[in-house]
Amino acid sequence: MVVNPRLKTYLKLAYAGPGEKQQILNRIPRNLSAYDNEGQIVSVRELLTTTDVAGTSLIQTEMYNTVMEGAKKSPLYAKRGPQHTDELLVAQSPDP
Repeated sequence: MVVNPRLKTYLKLAYAGPGEKQQILNRIPRNLSAYDNEGQIVSVRELLTTTDVAGTSLIQTEMYNTVMEGAKKSPLYAKRGPQHTDELLVAQSPDP
């Protein structure tokens, strides 16, 4: 299982104490930006310094990105088509 590193960081930040929170914030790149609650683009570090991570949409956004990234991989499996086995064919009722 591949874990989204930003999601992992935001979840750690949500449960971190004051000292640990500052260490985590120092590891977040200064040029990383996101939308705040008013729809303005702001620095993630700035946003998390002034607001608790639970008060932002960062965790929800990264959860969505993780799900969408996993969904992109599924068409590769869908191209193989339906897989029929002898058991499946026997279980089907014959056409009259």
